[in-house]
Amino acid sequence: MTTLFDKELADALKAERLRRARPWAPLSADYLKTAELLSLIGMQTNEAQYRRALRYLRMASNRSDATDHVPDSLRSCFRESVRVHAFKGNGGVEVEYRIPIESLSEEYAARARKLVAARNVDLGPSICVSQGTYRKLKVLSLKKKKTIPEMLEAWAHQELQRSLEHGGLASGEQEACFCDA
Repeated sequence: MTTLFDKELADALKAERLRRARPWAPLSADYLKTAELLSLIGMQTNEAQYRRALRYLRMASNRSDATDHVPDSLRSCFRESVRVHAFKGNGGVEVEYRIPIESLSEEYAARARKLVAARNVDLGPSICVSQGTYRKLKVLSLKKKKTIPEMLEAWAHQELQRSLEHGGLASGEQEACFCDA
C-alpha cells in the first residue's frame, strides 16, 4: 500500500530526474537507446528485466559510484565505468536514457556501431498487417514452401491480371502497376 509520503517522494524524484536531464535531441550515431543496449548484450527484453536494467542505468546516470551496484552482465559492456546520459523524453516518455558508444568496451562498441548503422538502412517497402493475418501468412508460407513476400507478389500479380481481364483498371492505373515491375 502506497502512502501519501511515498507518492510525494516518487514525484520529487521524478521532478529531479527531469531537472537534471539534458534537453531532448534526436538520437545520433553517438548513442544507443536502452533497448538497443539490452539487445546488444543478449538480455531478454521482457518487462521485468527491462525495468530492472533501466533502474540500474538510472542510478548510473545520477551517481558516479553506482557502478558498484550494477550487475556484472551489464557492467562488463563498459570500458571503465557505466556511463549513461539522461535526456528529456519526447512524447510519452519523460526521461530517456542513452548510452554513449565511446564508453563501451571495444567488442561492444564495434557491435554497437553496426547496430547504429543498421538504424538508417532503408529496408524497402513494408506492409503492416495484424498479428492474426501474419500468423495465417506464416502457416500458408510453411504449407506452400514459399516466403511471405513471394506469396504476396504472386497474389498481387494474379489480382492485377484479373482486374486487367475484366477491365477493372483505368489506363493510368495500368501504367502505374507496370512502371516498377
